[in-house]
Amino acid sequence: MRRVLPLLVLVAACDDPVGPQPDQPIRPPAGYDGKPPLPPGPPEPKPAPKPVEQAAAPQVEAPPPAPVPEPPKCPSDVGTALTVKAKPAKDKRKRIAVELSPKSKSGPSISFIKVVRTEEGVTEDVKVNGSELEGFVVPSAPKGKATMVVSVACNGVDRLVAVAVDPKGTATAKEVAPPPEPGYLDVEAPAQTKVSASGKDLGVAPFKGVALAPGKYTLKLQPAKGKAKTTTVEIRSGEHATVAMESPKKK
Repeated sequence: MRRVLPLLVLVAACDDPVGPQPDQPIRPPAGYDGKPPLPPGPPEPKPAPKPVEQAAAPQVEAPPPAPVPEPPKCPSDVGTALTVKAKPAKDKRKRIAVELSPKSKSGPSISFIKVVRTEEGVTEDVKVNGSELEGFVVPSAPKGKATMVVSVACNGVDRLVAVAVDPKGTATAKEVAPPPEPGYLDVEAPAQTKVSASGKDLGVAPFKGVALAPGKYTLKLQPAKGKAKTTTVEIRSGEHATVAMESPKKK
């Protein structure tokens, strides 16, 4: 006897017909609209990575500058802070040179500036070479001194120092007070009138604004023709004093 049972079971399991069926068209899958699918577009750009924020470096404050030490204060008499030495000058004129220098390197800042005035015993053509002064001529009188007033800067402030040399060649330095503000002399006189104040020639009048130290003076006015006139005038600091001389009357 033949075995047909498996074949019958297989045929019974195939309910749908095999192959195309004209009366039953092929149905499109669900969601298909009959249009061909679009090609895939370019890939979407990836978002740029966010920059990594770096922590700010801590600010280090610079240390404050070291304070500049102030120089020692100037003494009340700056002459005491100077070393003064006298020696023969090198100009072969039998003059004396005086050298000024600070006594101490740790003392106040001192620098020589200029000669302010010369007094008796000092030549007018003073030679200045740095801190060395050449021009002292010691008088022969035993008590006489040759004196020169110089300007010295102590910590940047001008001070006046009188430098003196005695007949023995000993030099000293002492601070002196600054001179007062001068006064001024105006002279009204005929042209070519010569004017002198206590023996000092002031030039030819008329003139205005000749500076004189405060004090009383004896004025001598000598016209080009005629007798001289003598009068006294007082000069006050910062003020003008006027002296007038009339012209000689014509005969």
